[in-house]
Amino acid sequence: MNKSVVVCSVLAVVGLLGAGTLVAGPITPPPGPVVSTGKTLTEVEPRIAINATNTPGDASSVYLITQPGSYYLTGNVTGATGKSGIAIASSNVTIDLMGFALQGVAGSGNGIAGQGFNNAIIIRNGTIRGWGDSGINMTGLGFGDDSLIEGILASANGASGIVTSNNALVRDCVALGNAGTGISLSANGVVSGCTVRGNGGSGITAGNAAIVSSCSVRQNASGGISVQTGSSVLDCVVHLNGGTGVNAGTAATVSNCTVTSGTGTGVVVGSASLVADCVVQLNGAHGISILNDCVVRGNLCDSNGATSDGAGILIPSQDNRIEGNNCTDNDWGIRATSAGNLFTRNTCSGNTTLNWDIATGNICFVVNAAISSAVAGNSGGVASGSSDANANFTY
Repeated sequence: MNKSVVVCSVLAVVGLLGAGTLVAGPITPPPGPVVSTGKTLTEVEPRIAINATNTPGDASSVYLITQPGSYYLTGNVTGATGKSGIAIASSNVTIDLMGFALQGVAGSGNGIAGQGFNNAIIIRNGTIRGWGDSGINMTGLGFGDDSLIEGILASANGASGIVTSNNALVRDCVALGNAGTGISLSANGVVSGCTVRGNGGSGITAGNAAIVSSCSVRQNASGGISVQTGSSVLDCVVHLNGGTGVNAGTAATVSNCTVTSGTGTGVVVGSASLVADCVVQLNGAHGISILNDCVVRGNLCDSNGATSDGAGILIPSQDNRIEGNNCTDNDWGIRATSAGNLFTRNTCSGNTTLNWDIATGNICFVVNAAISSAVAGNSGGVASGSSDANANFTY
């Protein structure tokens, strides 16, 4: 191709591109006033800061929330004598502490308190410590139902750490060293993923139809976990508490818990309850104590009765099924003082008073298992002493 033709073609393309860049739109502004296209502060942060201007306090509070909405802290808050830190006098309120602390002083009230019959409160993400009363108390002057409390550290408060009413969810919180109960809920409450330690009352208390799950409850003075009728305690570790480790009401479930070294009985349940797959060890009194119509299945009960006479499992009533438990090194292994219970596939060994203490009128077949010589290789040993599928064994 002729070089002059190529050069002309390139210049033509460049000319067209250059001509395109020179084209511009109209420079006449549109009619009407100039309007900003930026966002307002409210649009950027669609919440209300808690301060003396937006939420002025009253005679009983440093700050008072009187309208529904989403509120947040912009810094730490120090309490005042005779006042709560933040009082909530409205339903449908969310408070984000933004990682800041509510610090109480001597003679102060609650860190955060409900006022009146207000519900649907959310509180999250901060520390509440050193208040004269409770850290959070949603029941002070009203019901305080339907609350969500999450990510709160409540410590060293003069009463309880966190107190709510019905239908509350408390999750991923820490209640440490409060003078009263660590976490307290009424009916239909859920406590999940919480750490509760060193409180002067119980660790966690809840009313009917409650769920306490995946919590660590340690060194509380008046018991570990206490729930009422129709409740469940699941996957919890309960250690070194004064009194009963887990105390559950009628129709309760206690499952997959480790309950150790308390001063009282490890697990106590009412009638028609299930206790399953728990480790219950070194408690001062009994390992597990039940009433009537219960199932106790697959538990390991070891070395209970540390400070008083204690059975691995105590059955003072009737119509219970005791199945597949291993009870070792207690005062009594399994003790039934009432007739009308079924015992199947349990094992007892090394209990210092009696391995078995079963009253007349129960269904219970116990075999003193045969002792095997050493087994090495692919065969050996002796039969356990019974082929009955429901036999219980002493070993």
